[in-house]
Amino acid sequence: VPFSPAAASVDARDARIMNDAKTPISELEADSDSMVSGITNYEEYLKNVAKIEDFYGKVSNTSYQLSVKLRLYSVSYAELVINSGKSFDDIYDDLDGIYDCIYDDAGDELYDGIYDGILDDMYDDFYSGVIDDAIDDYPYKEWSKVSSDAYDIWSDTSSDCYDHWSDMCSDVYDFWSDISDDYYDEGTEKAKETIADFKADIQRLSGTSS
Repeated sequence: VPFSPAAASVDARDARIMNDAKTPISELEADSDSMVSGITNYEEYLKNVAKIEDFYGKVSNTSYQLSVKLRLYSVSYAELVINSGKSFDDIYDDLDGIYDCIYDDAGDELYDGIYDGILDDMYDDFYSGVIDDAIDDYPYKEWSKVSSDAYDIWSDTSSDCYDHWSDMCSDVYDFWSDISDDYYDEGTEKAKETIADFKADIQRLSGTSS
């Protein structure tokens, strides 16, 4: 996801990163709201189990893809800063944008929007909502299996999304720390080597390495 020339300013590239982090999450929220609005009781839940499971898969995939994209933005951000032609001190200071915008702000968006947002709401709506409300209305063995399955898929998806967020934050933090230290100690060429190494790591992660 290289930046266009129009995103050369700090404000423009930060705005693009945050927009690209918020947009897929907003789309998931809209899809979730639409789905939940049509499932107001246990019987409707049973009729829509496959649809709900598919949505959990979509949530996990979106979380993963966004975590990869934020890593790629870290590379593009670093390349733009290193090649900006600014003074040594300005370049060193501008590298902090990787931490501020991607690790901190966009990372919070990923965590709050998906792990602590959509998935928490689905837990409340389904597992502790329409399913829990039906405990006395159906044979316990049948109800228990539905309840257990609902918890398991929620728990598995939540764990996956937490890992996507945590791994991304760890990778971006390490990259920011490494490139800042390498640039400060050894200059532009060493920083470019650090960028190339992280880019190769991302390619392996996303399955696009040659």
